[in-house]
Amino acid sequence: MAETVRQIASLRPDRLAVFGYAHIPWKQKRQRLIPEASLPGPAERLAQRARMDTVLKAEGYVAIGLDHYALPNDALVKAAAAGTLRRNFQGYTTDSASALIGMGASAISMLPGGYSQNITTVAPYARALADSEGLPVARGVARTPEDHLRGNLIERLMCDMGVDLAQFESLNTVFTPEREALTSFVEDGLITLEGSKVQITERGRPFVRNVAALFDTHRKALAQAAGNGVESPRFSRAI
Repeated sequence: MAETVRQIASLRPDRLAVFGYAHIPWKQKRQRLIPEASLPGPAERLAQRARMDTVLKAEGYVAIGLDHYALPNDALVKAAAAGTLRRNFQGYTTDSASALIGMGASAISMLPGGYSQNITTVAPYARALADSEGLPVARGVARTPEDHLRGNLIERLMCDMGVDLAQFESLNTVFTPEREALTSFVEDGLITLEGSKVQITERGRPFVRNVAALFDTHRKALAQAAGNGVESPRFSRAI
């Protein structure tokens, strides 16, 4: 793996997005051909990530957030240093636009008021496009003010590797349960917590998504529903 990373770095791409393989055979049926026992476990995946991180930094790349790397003069690095880095479901970006329009079957759009997804199969999508009466949208989710607040908090945490909770708390939103849950991350050396300020340590960088998940009330609700026997969406593993 280290040699593969060196070969890629030798091409000197300005940016690298490095994602772990997501084994989701319940969604991607072709993955059922891969025996799960043959895949590396969490400890092995962490070791692979650490090795890759070491090689890329030795090749002159700067770590950006959770899973991106860039050369020192790249706009991503400058934005990270200035605190203006952004993240959407496509990854890290310097684009400050509040809308992202998805094109094509199954594409997801991010809008100020929420999210929408196009029809997922090609033929019905094409028929909907031919119908001038409407858009080829299959479903949508509206975002509440609370969603926006928590979404902004999570974005800053994942972009800046730290966040001041006090800047996001109000009379209607107090993160008391989340602060209590952060204690275990402190004990594991993954974050530091000083007053209301949460800082991800270098050791904790691979786990920033786990920290961010504490502030996602929708994911908590899904987990609780699953615990009560209610069928709910499944997610790939963080590590």
